Amino acid sequence: MSTSDQAWLESILAAHPRLGQSKIESTQSKAEQAQLNAGDDSQRQALSQLNDLYEKTFPGLRVFVDGRDQAAIMEDMKSRIERQDSVAERNAAIKAMCEIAADRVRSASVEDDD
Repeated sequence: MSTSDQAWLESILAAHPRLGQSKIESTQSKAEQAQLNAGDDSQRQALSQLNDLYEKTFPGLRVFVDGRDQAAIMEDMKSRIERQDSVAERNAAIKAMCEIAADRVRSASVEDDD
């Protein structure tokens, strides 16, 4: 992969909103992020701290909500951090972004049919 392709891909991955980010453009992402505000302050704080650790462990990558609840996301983040495999994590992020794009296209197609 060329340096320019690498930079382009990294900018796409970094464009995904952080967990808990308040300013989000996408309606679907806003809805997913809103569900993460469930629970008490200690649960939200634990998620925030784990997300910070994830982003420190895997700079430039983001956690994808993908319809999962807070507990499932936290368990997944813990296992990924423990694995410490940046290559696998980057590949998973690329796959997740492709799945998000495909889902958005499907959603747009359904809306166009109405």
